[in-house]
Amino acid sequence: MPTDRERMRTRFADSIDGLTGGLAATCALTVTAVSDATNALLDADLTLAERVIDASGALENDATTWEQRAFSLLPLQAPVAHDLRVMVGGLVLSATYDAWVDSPCT
Repeated sequence: MPTDRERMRTRFADSIDGLTGGLAATCALTVTAVSDATNALLDADLTLAERVIDASGALENDATTWEQRAFSLLPLQAPVAHDLRVMVGGLVLSATYDAWVDSPCT
């Protein structure tokens, strides 16, 4: 039977996996937004540009939610190196989000 510590570590690992999946989804949506923004600019497509701008708000919310989840997990366990790499890498990506999506829109 798992100990309380083992169950806590398992829940923490599951939460890290959820963070990783959420970050991957946000990155994929960002790649699409940057591609769409580029196409809107090159093709002078106002409708597509407006869709990119509308989507950027949702992506920014996703990034903010990811940051909050990451920061809330840090004090729960003593994260190992892999956990810290995932969180720090995600925080760096989240912090640079605006440059990825908003720059082509301005």
